[in-house]
Amino acid sequence: MKVNDSIARSMLKNMLFVVVFTFIISAIIAVSNTYRNYNYESINLREDYIYRQKSILKSEVEKIAFHITHVQKKCDKYKKQVDVEQLKEEIINDIVSQRFGSDGYFFGSTFSGDPLFSNGKITIGTDNIWNLTDPNGVKLIQLQREASKNPKGGFYEYQWRKLNDEKLSNKLSFTLAVEDWQWMIGAGVYVDDIENVIEQKKLLLEKELKFNILKIGLLFVILIAFLTIISKHFSSKLHKSFDAFMHFFDKLNKEMVPIGLENLHFPEFATLATKANHMVELRKQAETKLIESEKQYRFLAENSKDMIYRMTLPQGIYEYVSPASARIFGYTPEEFQNSPLLIKEAIHPDWSEYFVEQWDLILKDKTPDTYEYQIVHGNSKETRWINQRNTIIRNAEGKPIAIQGIVTDVTKQKLAEKQIKRDLEEKTVLLHEIYHRTKNNMQVISSMMRLQARRAEELKEIDEIGITYIKNIFQDIAGRINAMSLVHKKLYEAKDLSRINLREYIQDLTRLVSRGYSLKASKIKFEFELQDVYIMLDSAVPLGLVLNELLTNIFKHAFPDNQAGRIIIRMNKDEDAIINIFVEDTGVGVSMDFHVDKVKSMGIQTVTSLIRHQLKGRLRIDKESGMKWHFQFRDDKHERRV
Repeated sequence: MKVNDSIARSMLKNMLFVVVFTFIISAIIAVSNTYRNYNYESINLREDYIYRQKSILKSEVEKIAFHITHVQKKCDKYKKQVDVEQLKEEIINDIVSQRFGSDGYFFGSTFSGDPLFSNGKITIGTDNIWNLTDPNGVKLIQLQREASKNPKGGFYEYQWRKLNDEKLSNKLSFTLAVEDWQWMIGAGVYVDDIENVIEQKKLLLEKELKFNILKIGLLFVILIAFLTIISKHFSSKLHKSFDAFMHFFDKLNKEMVPIGLENLHFPEFATLATKANHMVELRKQAETKLIESEKQYRFLAENSKDMIYRMTLPQGIYEYVSPASARIFGYTPEEFQNSPLLIKEAIHPDWSEYFVEQWDLILKDKTPDTYEYQIVHGNSKETRWINQRNTIIRNAEGKPIAIQGIVTDVTKQKLAEKQIKRDLEEKTVLLHEIYHRTKNNMQVISSMMRLQARRAEELKEIDEIGITYIKNIFQDIAGRINAMSLVHKKLYEAKDLSRINLREYIQDLTRLVSRGYSLKASKIKFEFELQDVYIMLDSAVPLGLVLNELLTNIFKHAFPDNQAGRIIIRMNKDEDAIINIFVEDTGVGVSMDFHVDKVKSMGIQTVTSLIRHQLKGRLRIDKESGMKWHFQFRDDKHERRV
């Protein structure tokens, strides 16, 4: 009830604050609008009054000036002999007798400041008033002269005392010049009468403000009374609604019972109650799922082959250890929980220092995600390899409070890795031995062919042409064997036993072929433009044979009579992974009707067959300026091997 009363009082205070604030704002707005209207009307009154006074002054002075001008023109028209001074005197007498308004009168003087008349009196012959000033030091006659320089006359303001009044009043005057006689004729009025009118307006304004404030105050009192009654009515309903919610929250800690809607008198509370009941339903579902999840987690943890644990920090006490600890370490979960230092006894002596270092990292919040070490199994006393993965648990402030981890027995994997390493070493040694044996066998074959070629020279019944033919055959075969042997040599030297560097292979093969034609090779210059391209063994062997045939063909036929020349070999791999090889020479070339498919030479047929069928490539020949071979292929027939 105290909470409900406090809420009701708070709502009432807020309502009163809103009402008072509204009243003050309304009063300020009313006063502001009234004064704004007053200022606006005052300005309009002043401007209108001044405008009317100016119109009167200008009209009256222009009448006098028009009268003088009319008399002058009339005398000129009839050419009467008139005494000008007498005429001036008559006109002055006429002007002095004239008045306008309540206290308006005319005044006049010459351009030089000699007085003529003022306020119904003739002032001719009195002292010069050129330096006449008002109490503020404004030189009136000089001001009149400046205004009368305008052909239409001019207005000016100054301060002057009214008759029988010592108080200074603002005065507005208008002066017009009579050029022929060098007269300045003017009239003036006092403009402070409008201030009395404005003051009356101000008094009326104050009365109006008092009435409005009184009216607003009365409305305010009525509104306060009305709000008090309304607040008590709503306070009663709020009490019931809040009581229903408080009862709901008190029971929520013990049992999840939905809130009843019968005591809620406001739609907002009904909406909140609906949301709260939905929250209760979601909480029930979440608790059910949580219980099921805990069961599933416990089932997985209890049946996992890996040991799962949770340890508090910095005490190092096990909160939970899964049953797999007995299989991995040889100790039950209860033994770990009852003896936190048991883990140190299980660590292999060679790894105890390493384990202490890892524990120090844990306490310094620098826990590695995973690490491996060896233990001694508690029952079998076997040495086992352990892989441990850790996760730090932190509180709301980010401070480590626990560590969770999974421990896996990786002994079998470690033994398998060692076996694989031994097998790999044996395989490498075996491959190297195979290379040596292949190399030796090829060398024996090559030597036997060279011996056979020498024996062919000793045969009496074979002529010199036949001997040369047989020697060339054996030399070609030896070159092909050397090309294949070079592939194995490059594989032996490479770290990767499945691929060779094609750039290095081409350069070495060129030197190898050149040795067989040492006399011609001394006059032939090689030029290379080769990228680093790696190819598989299945492509390297046929490619080596192709290059061997092309180079052998160039040495045999491109440079007859030991001519000098150049052999250019270029190689690149484009964006589509296509390998391009260009073999060019500056030799004698071939006839224009030469076509590779029509040549019966075994070497050329070997080249076309290897390129098209073994390398699955394309061949193009340029027969201008020597001989240019261009062939391209992809090295993607097999996956990488070891």
